[in-house]
Amino acid sequence: MIDLTAQTTFRLPFQAATVIELASLETAATQLQGIDAPALVLAGGSNWIQLDPTFLGTVIRPRLMHCHAEIVQDEVRLRVGAGVLWHQLVMDTLASGWYGLENLALIPGWVGAAPIQNIGAYGVELSSVCTAVLAWDFVTPAAGHVDQRRLCVCLSRFPVQARFHPILHS
Repeated sequence: MIDLTAQTTFRLPFQAATVIELASLETAATQLQGIDAPALVLAGGSNWIQLDPTFLGTVIRPRLMHCHAEIVQDEVRLRVGAGVLWHQLVMDTLASGWYGLENLALIPGWVGAAPIQNIGAYGVELSSVCTAVLAWDFVTPAAGHVDQRRLCVCLSRFPVQARFHPILHS
């Protein structure tokens, strides 16, 4: 068993049989192929409480740290790895003079968890600035984009439907 107690905010006892650390998009598909249930995604661990301290399945830790910017006319498009700290992303965009995320500052967690939570503050929700999410579909299994038209519908379904997990990038 692998001890993950230190990876959660509350520091309650938590162990898993297997842990997969996703560090690159190039190897993610290979690492995620053939994972047997049960599996769960543990990002930053803020507010994570595992009632049973022993998890016999696979814990997936998205450690994808990329951040690529594309400027098209007056718009900035970001591709951000699921392992990037959300607040740091907001601070980096502000330092670059790119505005739009500032109301979402100080929200704890990683970028990959943001679509699941549809984070929001002061009149701004993630779904209003996020146009697509590259998620892992555990049914097919393959990576696929969830575009803006489906994003709001999927965001409300993420917590109860374990099919898609935005563990790659948003």
